[in-house]
Amino acid sequence: MNETRLTYLRQLVNEEPDDPFGYYALALELTQTEPHEALALYRLVAERFPDYLPNYYHHALLLLHVGPAADAIDVIDKGMAVARAQRNLKTLAELENLRDEAA
Repeated sequence: MNETRLTYLRQLVNEEPDDPFGYYALALELTQTEPHEALALYRLVAERFPDYLPNYYHHALLLLHVGPAADAIDVIDKGMAVARAQRNLKTLAELENLRDEAA
């Protein structure tokens, strides 16, 4: 883990608490080393910024690794609904593929 990047991302979250990107980027950075902290950040983004589409794929992917799979499928389904609403066909296809793998 790059400590400089981690410090920067934590500072970004503190300085821009209403921007989902900082939380999401911090979660991505922590996924490999601190999966439970990353999961908490993905959940925070899902709750506070439900239209932030990039969060859904990585949130679900982590849930597939730490379980339960039913929670991952729920996140995928919510992300697919957001992708449809935003007419983001690329992300919709990625989430559909992930759901197929999860089933």
